[in-house]
Amino acid sequence: MSTSLRRVLTVVAAAVATTVVWLIAHQAVSGGLMAKISSGSGAKPTEITLAYVLVTTVLFGLIGWGLLSLLERSAKGRRNWTVIASVFLLISLAGPLGSGQGTSTKLWLALMHVVAAAVLIPGLTRARADR
Repeated sequence: MSTSLRRVLTVVAAAVATTVVWLIAHQAVSGGLMAKISSGSGAKPTEITLAYVLVTTVLFGLIGWGLLSLLERSAKGRRNWTVIASVFLLISLAGPLGSGQGTSTKLWLALMHVVAAAVLIPGLTRARADR
């Protein structure tokens, strides 16, 4: 299997994994998953829909893949990418933890970030390692 196909499948797997978390969370949280997405004092909570979760997961999966492809040109590229991706995960947790409406929503949204990273970080780097 080619590296590209493995990486496509990794991005798809991340989207499926975050979808599963969203489906469970959507049933567990009454009123839906609400977060303030735009900045400013007048920002109103917006529902985090399945479409939003899918598009965001795929978009950042593809961005991560692109960055990895660039960094792999250097000797320590894969290691550097893993560090960058891990730091990005930590920074990204500020979003749901700071803007989620209610503790359960914050935890579910943070879990989606962690699940996406748990699939993407090892999956994208492993795709090339098996060659």
